[in-house]
Amino acid sequence: MTGLYPASGWKKLKKVMRTYTRTGLPAPRGGALEVITVSEESLPAASVRTKATATCSIIPDDMFGARNSDQWIAKYARSHQHPVNRVCHTYGIPTILFSLVLFAAGFFYHRIWWYALLLFIAGWLLQFIGHAFEGKPPEFFQDWRFLFVGVRWWWAKINGRA
Repeated sequence: MTGLYPASGWKKLKKVMRTYTRTGLPAPRGGALEVITVSEESLPAASVRTKATATCSIIPDDMFGARNSDQWIAKYARSHQHPVNRVCHTYGIPTILFSLVLFAAGFFYHRIWWYALLLFIAGWLLQFIGHAFEGKPPEFFQDWRFLFVGVRWWWAKINGRA
């Protein structure tokens, strides 16, 4: 079993921390210092065992439901089979992305906000028209995480991987 277990790994962890402080290097923040292999016998009883979670990512491990990017894109592609829906998404997704860029630029050039709003509405309208042809509601109605998969699907599509 691997991981940082407070009951058996503290001595090694303290040694690593002392090494960092002696060298003048800042200790790593928010990430795992080291993975320690621990045998089951050296662990405390199951009732007091606590596993410290230390990851280097800013995104929690369970946020994407134990699926990798390719699995999310494949599920997204399976629910977007109709050719009209695929064309609508191929143009709707970049329209929404561009509208977000214009919205950010609108902080400096206020008249751009109207164009950003119109493009944002047009992009979503294209996507909903596509789903009308598909005969299915958008995937994000069941799982909000699909809001972020569309961009990855579009990028894979323009690169010939979806």
